[in-house]
Amino acid sequence: MPPGDEAADTIVRLYHRRRGWAWVGFGSLIGLIVYLALGAALFDNLTGAAETASIIPLFILLVLAVAGLIAAIVDSVRLRRFGKAEREAAREGVAHHPVYAHAHRMPPRHFGSWIWAIFMLVTMTAVMVSLLPQEVNGAAYLVGAESQVNFHPVEYVQVCVKGGCHTATDGYLSGSGANVRWDSQVPLNETFPVRVPLWNWGTGHNVIESTGGAIGLLVAGLFFNVFAVALLFAVIALIQHRHLILHPNRQVPAGSR
Repeated sequence: MPPGDEAADTIVRLYHRRRGWAWVGFGSLIGLIVYLALGAALFDNLTGAAETASIIPLFILLVLAVAGLIAAIVDSVRLRRFGKAEREAAREGVAHHPVYAHAHRMPPRHFGSWIWAIFMLVTMTAVMVSLLPQEVNGAAYLVGAESQVNFHPVEYVQVCVKGGCHTATDGYLSGSGANVRWDSQVPLNETFPVRVPLWNWGTGHNVIESTGGAIGLLVAGLFFNVFAVALLFAVIALIQHRHLILHPNRQVPAGSR
């Protein structure tokens, strides 16, 4: 092997590894911030297994964010040990592999960070599933697809988040009798009209109080949808790659095009 080839291979591998871990770290960090911002409004009235399930993604995203960012920083320090000329020359080997392509490009350029990227996408997809009812309700609120009923305030509850505590109001909807929460304090036993959640499941139990809230829920849902789509592409790429490995000489039949 000519002198310098081993160093060039190491630099290329570190570039791919750093980009992979950066994808994991920053993606998880952004997801964690969005999840925390939504948590107080959506998950505070969950109990039992549903409440436990809502906490699990929080810790997973936190661990992935910390691990990914630390690994990316360590790889940056390791890259600095090589000369600038060596790093510039090696970049030609990674120019075709941008950060956004890391999760679904096959074969992976760095298998370890790719596995954790897939794990992050699975977690984001799980969050997307839990938010899907409110995403649907937010879209329904904006287009006026939800019907209107009366909300019957019954009792006050304390909702505590990182920034402090506030008083919300639990009650039920006329007609269906569904238990819902109004995220502010309103007079008890004085009914007022609200929009009925179109999908009253999980986080969909929460009543949307304003157009701004509906837009926020819809945007947050679409944010996590992006990661779910990325996971879908990754699975498709993995299946195609496995098919090519198992059938390397398979030809497309003439006339099938």
